[in-house]
Amino acid sequence: MISDHSDPLAVLGGEEAGGQNVYVDELSTRLAQKGHTVHVLTRQNSPQHKRREKSPTGYTVLRVPIGPPGFLPKEEFADHLPALSAAAVALAREHRYEIVHSHYWLSGVAGVALSIN
Repeated sequence: MISDHSDPLAVLGGEEAGGQNVYVDELSTRLAQKGHTVHVLTRQNSPQHKRREKSPTGYTVLRVPIGPPGFLPKEEFADHLPALSAAAVALAREHRYEIVHSHYWLSGVAGVALSIN
């Protein structure tokens, strides 16, 4: 699962936590409950956040440091798409994913990078 700027484990109501976070959390939870191994690739917006964190509901969040620390408006995220795409390709080579789901058009760019690599 690629969720560019929305960490599904973020505390709701913050600058980067809203509907997309909830959607990705719910979808990832349901897939994990059905027995699928689910990794969510997202941006690490703070060095205090773990790079790898297991959710209480069974999926794993993989955070990569993309862009400056702190809040990054999604409108400014396009400049960081090459880094997100490179991270997605590296993870796919390591884990050999069978299915990739990208949520929001920015994540879709990284999904397309996976389809051609």
